[in-house]
Parts: sequence; C-alpha cells; structure tokens
Amino acid sequence: MPVGNKIQNGIRIPSWINKNIQFQKSFLRGLFDTDGCIYLDKHKIKNKTYKHMGWVITSASPKFISDIINLLKNLGYSPTNRTSQKSVFLRKQNEIIKYFTTIGTNNKKHLNRYLKFKQGRVPKWS
Repeated sequence: MPVGNKIQNGIRIPSWINKNIQFQKSFLRGLFDTDGCIYLDKHKIKNKTYKHMGWVITSASPKFISDIINLLKNLGYSPTNRTSQKSVFLRKQNEIIKYFTTIGTNNKKHLNRYLKFKQGRVPKWS
C-alpha cells in the first residue's frame, strides 16, 4: 500500500491483487492484521441478549470499503456494511471460522481472541 494519506490518495486495492486468489487472501490477512478486529457482537431480540464473535475491518475511504466488500464476496463471504461506521463486518460464525481456517492471521491478539471465542469462553474485554 502506498505511503501517505490513504483517503487523500484515493486508496484502492491494486488490480493485480484481484487477479490471483492467493494474493487476495494475503492482502486481506495483512489488512485485517493492521486495520481489523475480533469483537463481542451483542444484540437483543425479544428481550434475549445474544453474544457472538464479530469480525470487522474499518476504513474512512468509501471506495476502499467497497473494494474490501467485493474482495470478501469474491472469496465466498457475506460481508455487511454500515456506512455510518465506515466498517465491513463478518457476522456469520461459520464464515469467521472459515476466515481463520483458510486465511488466518499473523496478529497474536486477533488469534487469541478468536481462540477464546472458539473455546466457548467470552473474553474479559466483553
């Protein structure tokens, strides 16, 4: 990725990355490691609170967010997007497991949080 202000420079995913699935996975892994997060996704339905693992990447660039969504869809994921939060989410538990199984992470913090969720333990930061 280019050095400098990503928004002013109109950051996009380089076209050569989209030509190779391994490049796409590597790019996504690096992006998630630096600009992503595993978090506790809490929501209520009919007065019952649900707690699930959530996956998110955040960027202030709408075009870059669009590129990330397209990349995830190309890799078989179902991302969601809230423009007000400038983020791309994976919420389906099977897709988050697939992400860590097939793409992975080099960020120990992300891996440790994922493993705690997978073991059925809600992390302390909930």
